[in-house]
Amino acid sequence: MLNVFPVGKQPAPDAVRRGEIYFHDATRCFQHWHSCATCHLDGGRVDGLPWDFLRDGIDNGKDVISLVNLLHTPPYNRLATRPDARFCIESGVVVSHQVTPDAAEVDDLLAYVESLTAEVNPNLPRFAEAARRGKALFGGKADCARCHPGPYFTDKRTHHVGVTSPNEPNARYDTPSLVEAYRTAPYFHDGRAATVRDALTQHDTEDLHGNLNQLTPLEIDDLIAYVLSL
Repeated sequence: MLNVFPVGKQPAPDAVRRGEIYFHDATRCFQHWHSCATCHLDGGRVDGLPWDFLRDGIDNGKDVISLVNLLHTPPYNRLATRPDARFCIESGVVVSHQVTPDAAEVDDLLAYVESLTAEVNPNLPRFAEAARRGKALFGGKADCARCHPGPYFTDKRTHHVGVTSPNEPNARYDTPSLVEAYRTAPYFHDGRAATVRDALTQHDTEDLHGNLNQLTPLEIDDLIAYVLSL
């Protein structure tokens, strides 16, 4: 038996709530295929899959990025071709959903995305001691902080770190934020690295990704612990 329990008059949803509703509403997509949350699941995080929307060629899918701290990490997309968050969100809906949102809907989506913040990292107790050593390496010997400075762990620029793609020969991609890196696998622009260890130890045949080639196996372990603690 179905019962109804009145809870009193409810306030009208604010911009963040309206944006959250839109974000999860597949009816806001051509033929109702998917919503924003289909790819940016877990509150704006990632689905772990590369998607090829054809706007930059064929057969060069890009890994889904987390939307946490998005407004603080311009420019946007893996090739850094979208200069501001509003344009990124609006054009993302147009390209992936095949509909054009009105200005108020973009405002609401922007408000919702702005509300997304990093959650408490469950790895902190487990990685504490190793992460302390890894932090020193990150800002020192490994030279990671040069391109991944805090607090968002990105310099907001593009770099060639030895990860090439056949149909993108210049290989310059946006520096990803490392905030919540423990939950944003796989890594690199096309998701070719399944783990942080793979990202640090494979794929860069030219030794362009910091000074990782100078680290010992134990130092690599400590650096991984630090990245996974962010």
